[in-house]
Amino acid sequence: MSEYKLKRDPQEAEKIKAAIVEILEENSKRSQFEIKEELFNKLGFEVSQPSVHRYLTGELSMVKDKEKGWIKAEKEKKEQHRETLSVLLKDFVVERIAPVQLVVLKLEPGYAGLINLHLTEGYSDTVAGSVVMGDGLLVAVKDNEDGETLLEKLGFIVE
Repeated sequence: MSEYKLKRDPQEAEKIKAAIVEILEENSKRSQFEIKEELFNKLGFEVSQPSVHRYLTGELSMVKDKEKGWIKAEKEKKEQHRETLSVLLKDFVVERIAPVQLVVLKLEPGYAGLINLHLTEGYSDTVAGSVVMGDGLLVAVKDNEDGETLLEKLGFIVE
């Protein structure tokens, strides 16, 4: 009877991630299957294709670009969050209240969590923290930013 390993040793997982990065430095356009095969054939790591996918997209935060191959996803993710947030804010914000360094958005019921996700991920350089309040969102901005600047970034006209 074979023993099924539920969780990989953290040190081995780090070695696998480092090996994946090295493999992609040689050729960033490799498929997940090719990465899986190279991990086993050259380095002796037995990893399933779904595990390779989790390492790439989850732990290494990578996305596959059609032209460049596997690349870090940070900039692309932020841009996606910002685009989605822009649409959500136009459609669902009912009222906004903006004292300096604190922004309160009154929203259509049920959208505070979704808007909060895109706001905090898309503007992590500006947002210090946020609180979802049923049909509203309380956003604290970092010291070097004020509420009006954040609202301008989000496309609101500040008077």
